[in-house]
Amino acid sequence: MPKLILASNTKFLDIPNLNEHLDVPIQKAKILYITTGANKVDDVSFVERHLERVAERNLNYMSYDIEGKSETEISKTMDNYDIIHMEGGNTFHILKTIYTTNFDKILKRRLDEGMNYIGTSAGSYVMTPSIITATWNDRGFDRCRLEDFTALNYIPFILKAHYTKECRQSILDNAQGLKWPLKILTDNQAIAVNGDNYQLIGEGVEITLENFQNE
Repeated sequence: MPKLILASNTKFLDIPNLNEHLDVPIQKAKILYITTGANKVDDVSFVERHLERVAERNLNYMSYDIEGKSETEISKTMDNYDIIHMEGGNTFHILKTIYTTNFDKILKRRLDEGMNYIGTSAGSYVMTPSIITATWNDRGFDRCRLEDFTALNYIPFILKAHYTKECRQSILDNAQGLKWPLKILTDNQAIAVNGDNYQLIGEGVEITLENFQNE
């Protein structure tokens, strides 16, 4: 059963009980950090900031871009790591590249073998049934001619990351008629997945559409 950490951003490193949800403590794990989502954004400082935090913690991180790589090359590289960390950025570009490189097939094999997965922002979205929530923000991202937003479907709900109170009305407006349940995360939260078990970890209480509607 795959173990996933689906986070809003890289503050997941500060969650005190993070290692309880991983097969290998993050301080001892070999982590492949996939930065492909940064290829289609103007500001890549979020990657640089994360790598600085990783260096401060002496974590064993290796940056890697799957774009332009063959299935064989990606597969051989992934065999050497305990954890995949899929960074955020342009969700559309990540999903399209996942399919064009057959990364989805490689990932399934490695998760079946016991590899753990950490997603942040877009890297979390691609593990859900759909990346539809990536269309809720007008950030000017290139949608890479992607018309089908079907994602990898490892969990039965979709995610909205980076929640602040300013997002509340936008979420309410866009959530009308959704086909899937919606989980909402602040930048201090993540969802730990262990097979069919889902647990909110990090700071603060769970934020739900029902909370909004009852306010």
